[in-house]
Amino acid sequence: MRFNLVTVCIQGVCPAIRNEVWKFLLGYFDYNSTSKERTELRKKKLDDYFRMKLQWKSLSQDQESSFSTFRDYKSLVEKDTDRTDRTYPFYQGDDNPNISVLYDVLMTYCMFNFDLGYVQGMSDLLAVILVVMENEVDAFWCFVGLMERVVSFFRL
Repeated sequence: MRFNLVTVCIQGVCPAIRNEVWKFLLGYFDYNSTSKERTELRKKKLDDYFRMKLQWKSLSQDQESSFSTFRDYKSLVEKDTDRTDRTYPFYQGDDNPNISVLYDVLMTYCMFNFDLGYVQGMSDLLAVILVVMENEVDAFWCFVGLMERVVSFFRL
């Protein structure tokens, strides 16, 4: 499958295939990969994601209390996910589960790239990706691909 990046940027992508195209554009899938390779990669990435998510979810309160950097990341992520634009239908409502997914993906990213952790603005980037992907794991790995490209803008 080949995409002309210039055409995609100018004309956009048909909404029916947007989430698949973004996986290539954001580096989740290699342009030259086969369907079988992508299926295998996705299985591996699924396991990797939930392993990292379990790392931070399984911290006890005692562990968290002595892990100040983690607490700081968690506080920032909570503040920013609470500020997510609720006028967009995907994020509307007080107890919207998509806000929880946004939070979980950002916290898992902190475990994935602990040196960078969380920096204000990341939630805005991920919010768009999550809307397009409509899947926690795919959104995470697309976000990872995006962050690899723009990480220099977030280094303090």
